[in-house]
Amino acid sequence: MKNEIKVRQIIIITLGVIFILLMAWVIWEAFLQTLFRSTNAVMFSFSGIIPMSCFVLVVWLSIGTYCRSYELVQNKKYGDIKPKSNVLITLLIASAMLGLSINYANYFLIIKANNFIECPRKSGYKENLMRDYVKDISQCERL
Repeated sequence: MKNEIKVRQIIIITLGVIFILLMAWVIWEAFLQTLFRSTNAVMFSFSGIIPMSCFVLVVWLSIGTYCRSYELVQNKKYGDIKPKSNVLITLLIASAMLGLSINYANYFLIIKANNFIECPRKSGYKENLMRDYVKDISQCERL
């Protein structure tokens, strides 16, 4: 019985790490690389919902994975270790603000500074929340 719980915890920790790395890659590809590399296209969201959600999800998964791995190392029962609510709320708000800040840094430092052009609206869920900006309007068709 105890070994089943440890195996379950190891699986949860492994999945947590995989999802954290996957979301970190998404954040890099969608929001951060444009600040560090020269690019012809940038995604931007005026509402900031997508970047905030991505950053909050990474922090949420990181805290959960940390708690589960700490329980495994300390031989605690599953669910014994929980973060303090004020620390959790502070981290989630800080990560949302970081996501929004990076989103608007893309706008002011990349889009506005380089006179990027907004691509025409397309149908689709992603296109309702995020807008593509390009240097040349002919690049919109490739995105």
